[in-house]
Amino acid sequence: FENYHLTLDQGLYLAEVLRYWIRLSIPLAENQTLVDYFPLPPPPGVQQDGSNGVISAPSFVPQAKAHVFTLYTQMMGDTQVRSQVVLSPYRRLQNGELFDALTSVASTDESGNVYLSVINRDYETNVNTSVRLVDYPHGDTASVWTVNGPSYLSYNSAENPDAVAIQRQSVPVGSAAFSYTFPAHSVTAIRLVPDTSAPTVKTVVPAEGTTGVAPGTNVVATFSEEMDPATLSKANFK
Repeated sequence: FENYHLTLDQGLYLAEVLRYWIRLSIPLAENQTLVDYFPLPPPPGVQQDGSNGVISAPSFVPQAKAHVFTLYTQMMGDTQVRSQVVLSPYRRLQNGELFDALTSVASTDESGNVYLSVINRDYETNVNTSVRLVDYPHGDTASVWTVNGPSYLSYNSAENPDAVAIQRQSVPVGSAAFSYTFPAHSVTAIRLVPDTSAPTVKTVVPAEGTTGVAPGTNVVATFSEEMDPATLSKANFK
């Protein structure tokens, strides 16, 4: 329809294109005019595309594509790391091919923060997942930004400038794998800060000072978080 180029669906498409460029290690492949309206003829040599801007005129309302650019610049590190979606739900397209609902790209920055961007390309189904980081210990709270709207065809206008918006929240996730539900037709960026607190021993069995314990009793220590077995050796654990 007339305003399709402004929709959330176009934002999802842009997010997927940017994800491909990152996977291909392309630092910059394309620039895009910020507005879809030129009050004057464009300069010589500049191609005017009156229906492909990220800010719609004349009210200058940021569209889904503008919010996607925000996620990819403010919620992403400068070093790509490997990410993988396992057993994603899918749709079967008219040509018989399978269309995975979820795609992802991950990165880190110099401070050790980990960023995970996930696109849910399914236009009607929320997808519940388990998120697990390998070799990246993280804190128990995540910063989550999500670009979404009521429908994949939603777009912003002067009358409704926030139909598609960035939802920002702080989410408790624990220090290990955590569950998260990615909403239908959305782009979500998760930032996890590195875990800088040392683990502590919460309980021991037998309790300290216990008497009359049989020599064959197993000694059990419970830590405050999941431990890397390689760090528990005779040299540092007695």
